[in-house]
Amino acid sequence: MTKRCLMVAAASLVVVFTSGSSLAKDDSSVDRDIYELLDVTGAFNVAQQVMRGMAQARPGIPKEFWDDMMGRIKKEDFYVLLAAVYRRNMSPEDIKALLAFYRTPLGQRVIKALPLITQESMVAGRLWGEKITREISAEAKKRGYKI
Repeated sequence: MTKRCLMVAAASLVVVFTSGSSLAKDDSSVDRDIYELLDVTGAFNVAQQVMRGMAQARPGIPKEFWDDMMGRIKKEDFYVLLAAVYRRNMSPEDIKALLAFYRTPLGQRVIKALPLITQESMVAGRLWGEKITREISAEAKKRGYKI
């Protein structure tokens, strides 16, 4: 994941843990399916992992601060935010189909594999981006452009 993606994720988490319970929860059957999908896929665990990663990336901030911040993250608020995104981008039928898939043995393997795939992809993407940047910079210098 790029720095920009991490910053977007961090900003999203800040909204989540500073919003308190002021977000209205829609108890429609679609939202219940979305919340179940988020439970099945472990979405909240991923958000917590992002926060832990932020803590590790910033060793100058005391552990107590991160413990306090982690305590402010409310699963319900996070789900309300994500449910709105899912409603805008997926049909109720899509949500039901995803739920059906993620309940299968293959879906469960995907859920378990995705964090490692994502982590390895972030590293590979960063390395690829650095390589491309070096190549572009070298070519620009070769052509006489100032970098």
